[in-house]
Amino acid sequence: MKLILSLMLVLSAHVLDAQIHISDLIKVADAQEYGDMRPRIELVNGTPNVFWMQNNSRLWLNHRTSDSIFSDPVNLNGADHSIFVSNYGGSDIAVSGSTMFLTYMILPYIEAKVYLKKSVDGGETWSDPELIALPDSVIPFVPTVAVDELGDPVLMVMAYDENYHNPEWVTLKSFDGGSTFQSMVSASEGAPHEVCDCCPGNLNVWVDQVVTTFRNNDQNIRDTWIATSHDWGAQYDTVLDVDPGNWNIASCPSSGPDAIFDGNRVHSTWMSSGSGSPRIYYSNMHSWNYEFESGIVYESGNSQNFPRIAGNTDTIGIVFQNSDNGISNCLFIHSINGGETWSEPLDVYGDSVSYQRHPDVAFENGSFHIIFNDLFTSSIYYREVSFNAPSGVSTTDINSIRLYPNPVKDLFRIELSSSQQATIDVHSISGELIHHAQILNGDQIDCSAWNNGVYFVEIRTSDGISLNQKLVLVK
Repeated sequence: MKLILSLMLVLSAHVLDAQIHISDLIKVADAQEYGDMRPRIELVNGTPNVFWMQNNSRLWLNHRTSDSIFSDPVNLNGADHSIFVSNYGGSDIAVSGSTMFLTYMILPYIEAKVYLKKSVDGGETWSDPELIALPDSVIPFVPTVAVDELGDPVLMVMAYDENYHNPEWVTLKSFDGGSTFQSMVSASEGAPHEVCDCCPGNLNVWVDQVVTTFRNNDQNIRDTWIATSHDWGAQYDTVLDVDPGNWNIASCPSSGPDAIFDGNRVHSTWMSSGSGSPRIYYSNMHSWNYEFESGIVYESGNSQNFPRIAGNTDTIGIVFQNSDNGISNCLFIHSINGGETWSEPLDVYGDSVSYQRHPDVAFENGSFHIIFNDLFTSSIYYREVSFNAPSGVSTTDINSIRLYPNPVKDLFRIELSSSQQATIDVHSISGELIHHAQILNGDQIDCSAWNNGVYFVEIRTSDGISLNQKLVLVK
């Protein structure tokens, strides 16, 4: 296994020739009435849904109803329990189609329990909270949730022992829509010592692959690690330190990583002061051969924190909290070439005398949907950022890559735009490179000698466009 670790270009003046469109600010909620802690955004069938927490342990959800209006917030948890809420973590929500899962932890800490709620109608109605069964020897903390394309959830929980020591990340997989869960499995066992005890983690699932991203604590070295499973979380075959920061800090920084996963590549981001100041890092890791690149993507200003990431294979956006000379604002940078170069930062609020915190971002159909809270106006705000395809890459080009038939018996065909050339890599489910070639429009790939099963295909065109797709071979 070959690992590549290199510092990336901090910023380029222009990612590619793309025109940015920025919507007007839309007020999501009044923080004085509903709170504004750690807002999160998810797209439910294309509609922005915003979820956040309140100091009095309430969880709120609303959605965009028109170009300029969000619905009245709906309380998701009632008042039956005291729920852990904080600016760095506490509750989480995940979406697949119209299926949504909400997880949270109830207090007191020493008797903490994890609950899960489910909606199958895009958040209109919710199930009663279900207690997640964990061993009596485990004290849970900061749960997070992901959901696969079948509507089956995976839970990730920080697990302490009964003495509130030795924290580790564990996952639990459901195969029946969240009615039951498999026994918990350690995701961080391969990382040395223990995990960072108050830093939230991130969880992604793609078919049978489960990817966890977390900050570790190896005798005060608090690097970001990625653990990958290729069997629905039954075991984690690889656990890697992708962080070049080597940050040595005795106290918990209360800041965790965020990541997205497209089935082949894990794009992750986090804050580290390993360089001497709090900076935003980015990593791009292949989930089969584990090659990766990591480095700082923004290092102006006094400090940055709380980065969040969204996008797909090529189009990636990162929002983060930036502090400079007593002013805190939320900045957005993006890449349209898979993280190779990054745009100049965009101030998503646009007022240099205001004070914004805790941004989040979602992506769909070429648009980034960004939220954040503003202390000066006591509000949560939303803004949409989109951009045209770069010169020489039209929407038709982006959608022109096709692979068929799928499932396949002996031959499959690649369709590209007439002007494109491309490279194809095919990996087995174990990560072995099965096929590599330069291809043109209309080329056929002979797979008759391959074994039956699932393969992962990555096609990269000379225009900088990529397709990642699962291929099923059935003879």
